[in-house]
Amino acid sequence: MARNFSLALVNAPSSGGHSSMDGLMLTLIRTELQADRVLGELLANGLHFCYTLEDTLRPIKIAGCTAIPAGLYRVTLERSPKFKRVMPTIANVPNYKGIRIHGGNKPTDTEGCPLVAFKRIGNMIQGTAEKALTKIIQDAGGSCLLVIVDHLAPIPGKIGKLTI
Repeated sequence: MARNFSLALVNAPSSGGHSSMDGLMLTLIRTELQADRVLGELLANGLHFCYTLEDTLRPIKIAGCTAIPAGLYRVTLERSPKFKRVMPTIANVPNYKGIRIHGGNKPTDTEGCPLVAFKRIGNMIQGTAEKALTKIIQDAGGSCLLVIVDHLAPIPGKIGKLTI
């Protein structure tokens, strides 16, 4: 299903005098912590854009099974050697490499990367939002800022012991 998004850009100064994407602010709000996943919502300039699914949070990183830390990041469009296409890439994530924002439905699809989709069905997401996200980042100059916020509420009966 084709989706059109028109987002007003914030009047933020660009760095280095070139047309950067500093005017587009993505906000990933983590809302539900489960034993094997974190569900959330991605906002573009404060407006709902899509739903997210990530690996669960852990006090100690387990490669490919742990969500990236909350914080402020730069997102750029880069060609992925693994996926062989241009994708949103989160830069400078401490102790992580090659973190892409891409489509998927469940924790086994993430390998530490945030997944994006237009539908949420229970504790899964469907209908990839990757192409639409890539387009708004491209339209805004090829990069933007992403803030990841933990605003978590455990779901009663859904979260067991987190295994470290």
